[in-house]
Amino acid sequence: MPETDPDYMCNVFVKVAGKQRLNELCSILRGLLYANNQSDGKATKNQEFSRGVVLHFGNGPGARDFMKSIKHFLKKTVRERLTVELQG
Repeated sequence: MPETDPDYMCNVFVKVAGKQRLNELCSILRGLLYANNQSDGKATKNQEFSRGVVLHFGNGPGARDFMKSIKHFLKKTVRERLTVELQG
């Protein structure tokens, strides 16, 4: 089913917990978004990341690739501060 298949899911919910080094973490997230050809990161403010924001990737594996890049580039202790979920 396309609604639950990660290859078809095109939205990612991202939320950052805590305020410790928020600017740096949000800058890294914006860089990962840019690296994954996603322009929503430029307009996303730190407050939106801390409240939770849904990023739209369109069709294709962009959302899944963004999640993989988070796992690859961020340490486990930093990832624990993030809520990252694929959405339909």
